[in-house]
Amino acid sequence: MNDFDVIKNLFDQDQVETPDSLSAENMLRMIEQVQPEEKPVETIHAPQRTWPTRWKYIAVLAACFVAVLVAVPTIRSATQIGDPGKARGVTSGSSESAQVAKGLQTFDSEDEISKLIADARDSQEGIILDGEVPLAGVAEDATKAEGYSETYKQVDDVDEADIIKTDGKYIYCVTGYREIDIYRAKDGEAKKIATISKFDEDTDIDNMYLDGDRLVTIGTFYGNSGHTTLATAFDVSDPAKPKELGHFEQSGTLVSSRVVHGTVYLVTNDYARSGHILPFVTQENGFKKMDIKDVCAFKNTDTLSYVVVSSVDFKTGKEIDSQSKAILGASGDIYCNTENLYVACLDYSGSTAVTRLAKTKLKDGKINFDTAGKVRGSIIGQFAMDEKDGYFRIATTANKNGRDVNNLYVLDSNLKQIGSVAGFARDEHIEAVRFMGERAYVITYEQIDPLFILDLSDPKDPKIDGEVEITGFSTQLVPVSDTRLVGIGYATEDNGYGGEMSNGMKIALFDISDPSAPKVLDAKEYPDYDSEAQYDHHAILQNTKAGYLAIPYAVSDEQWIEDDVIIEDAETGDAEESRSEAAETADGTAVEKVRGGVLVFKAGDTIEELKNFEVANDSVRRCIYIGDDIYVLDASDEITSFKL
Repeated sequence: MNDFDVIKNLFDQDQVETPDSLSAENMLRMIEQVQPEEKPVETIHAPQRTWPTRWKYIAVLAACFVAVLVAVPTIRSATQIGDPGKARGVTSGSSESAQVAKGLQTFDSEDEISKLIADARDSQEGIILDGEVPLAGVAEDATKAEGYSETYKQVDDVDEADIIKTDGKYIYCVTGYREIDIYRAKDGEAKKIATISKFDEDTDIDNMYLDGDRLVTIGTFYGNSGHTTLATAFDVSDPAKPKELGHFEQSGTLVSSRVVHGTVYLVTNDYARSGHILPFVTQENGFKKMDIKDVCAFKNTDTLSYVVVSSVDFKTGKEIDSQSKAILGASGDIYCNTENLYVACLDYSGSTAVTRLAKTKLKDGKINFDTAGKVRGSIIGQFAMDEKDGYFRIATTANKNGRDVNNLYVLDSNLKQIGSVAGFARDEHIEAVRFMGERAYVITYEQIDPLFILDLSDPKDPKIDGEVEITGFSTQLVPVSDTRLVGIGYATEDNGYGGEMSNGMKIALFDISDPSAPKVLDAKEYPDYDSEAQYDHHAILQNTKAGYLAIPYAVSDEQWIEDDVIIEDAETGDAEESRSEAAETADGTAVEKVRGGVLVFKAGDTIEELKNFEVANDSVRRCIYIGDDIYVLDASDEITSFKL
């Protein structure tokens, strides 16, 4: 029995609905990636990790499924807590109390929240389900600055972090999970000019932001007392000589982040446990527990984890002024536009799974969770949420009488439900969602891939306009015009047991000009292809000016080597030596040979493949464009380029 089976059994024992996004297949999509080898650094030579990154990620995922709590001891009265890593000397924020919202409760003392946690712990019988690990949703059509690409994001003017960034002259890459390599890019050539490696040896760099002469990295510190997430600001006005400006750090593992109007909003999950009742943030003299006035909780929840949200000034470095707020009973994904930030939290406290929602307005970096609500079911990721004209729209998959059903809810500015389309696509689950103006495009899947188009023009009376079916399933929906929609996802085939299994990548082209009668115009399958673009929208490159999409990919070929085949071909000493080496390493076993590349295509009335650029012996993680050149980042942290 594998780890996923064990976790599933724990879910089944407690009669808890397992979210689709927590299936073994979806988990493996996220964690079964080729890990880059570590390279010597130019500034600080960090030692190799003794715990492989893959297993570290599995441990983090397992922690997201269950948390076993021990008895809560008497809370220390001192406000200063032990340093799980290093004090990074960053000024913390205001203790201004969050406004009380319906569905949220506040506290006057740490003893109150300590009692709530103890009561909830006792009702859990030792197992706490702290929410789903979301898969990334679909990508938003971002307006690109002329001449070079930006990170593919959900909402215009709301930046998202990624492992590669460019300003059209320089390329910044997260490499080895602990470094940032900086390249000068010109005419298809990328020359490395600097490496930022001033990070603790137990800190992995997850992703980063770039804006003008400021670079902000987002990383995770793995300490004995728990995980913390830190934002580090650098001055890159001279990219060859980057200068560290300052840090901000808060407890918990990274959920997500956004940049709005020069402010970084950092969101983490932090688990309440013995000796760690309140989250903490960095102060001038080390770490300090958050003020109780900055902590609230969802009512009637047994989920013993916090979502911690901090606002960090992007530009000021050491003068970072942060505000931090936390909600108990929360872990999940976020939706953010230029005005509001929503936290979506999967909760199994009742008889059925619900997604709890908390909303804060964004103004001058202030965070006040003053609105709360909930809907039935779970979401596939951030793109299952959207806001338009003050109405919040959210698509969920729920379980009713042992059967999957899907819902789309419309909520008002107070997060009260005013309209819904409930119970569509029974026995299927949502794989992708895309909101475009007054319509929503929803992909569900069981053995076929229906695309539903929902009319949201009347928020109080949303309805299904039309649908079309196709084999396989899409996990990303990318608009290429007002009448064309591209689906990126998985090809499927018969598994021999009456079901289906995924096999490679599939690209589908939908005609959405008539919402009541959408059509499949074209589809292409790529057997054995695997792409991060299938589950991470940041890996999608769209050049709207040139009219193409580009997807990085990897292909793993398993080749079986048998003794008798090699002996027949062994006519020279060299061949015999090769046979001997093969016999030692792979005689009678499968040898994995990995290659990768970038698939570039246009989508008009058909899917027109423009180029399939291959990289030998390595998978490709990202591609960006500068002018007419497409730069390719492979899994070994090397950059190559090509022209169409």
